[in-house]
Amino acid sequence: QVRPGGLVALCDGEGGTLYPQGTHLLLGLGSNPLRGEEWFILQRCPAWVSLRSKTRRFISVIYDAEVCAASERLTSMSL
Repeated sequence: QVRPGGLVALCDGEGGTLYPQGTHLLLGLGSNPLRGEEWFILQRCPAWVSLRSKTRRFISVIYDAEVCAASERLTSMSL
């Protein structure tokens, strides 16, 4: 059972794993994550569930633009 504080990895079922990539830490599917980049920590918030990377960056969605793991603080754009 998945609970806040637990680690999760997001995979596509075909060998691809979602993890932050490049200098802007955009999330993308790949097959070679380094240093545990594929692990996310579930966070509990009153109105939503958010994901934080092992490098302590929150996942943010900028609608119609990008999904990145660069924010050090929880924002309204965080999942």
